[in-house]
Amino acid sequence: MKKQLKKIADMSEVDISKIPELFLQDFVEWDSCILLSGVNASDIKEAHFKPNEHFRDRTEFEAFCNHIYINDYFSEIEECPEKSLKVALEIVEIWEQKLKARFPDTKFHLIVSCDEFGAAIRLYKYRIEEGSWINIDNIEGYLENGLLVKEIKG
Repeated sequence: MKKQLKKIADMSEVDISKIPELFLQDFVEWDSCILLSGVNASDIKEAHFKPNEHFRDRTEFEAFCNHIYINDYFSEIEECPEKSLKVALEIVEIWEQKLKARFPDTKFHLIVSCDEFGAAIRLYKYRIEEGSWINIDNIEGYLENGLLVKEIKG
């Protein structure tokens, strides 16, 4: 990720004035899970989270539901993964402010990954009893993607 961050340091700003509504939406709370309201929150039919073969815990569930590929929403940057990363970092800043305001006593992990296809963002609430979704102590060990983890606490 360090190499990718160096590449975008001098890159001209990416116009996010036409940012899709998805990234500006608020977050919703469902059974102690924090979900981006425009992603999968409206598809939830259950009253409570139940571990299953897909999601062992709430952290896995949130990391799946709150997983956004930037190129899916910004077709004009499809050919430039670095621009995709720059947009992802801008969105992380927007989400950070929203999360701090709405959930001031909650710790979150925002994960930005970037590869040759572009950037993606994941978000989950950090729960001591469940731990991190990825091994933060060995972040440099993820060789296939550039990874950046931002911890947010209100």
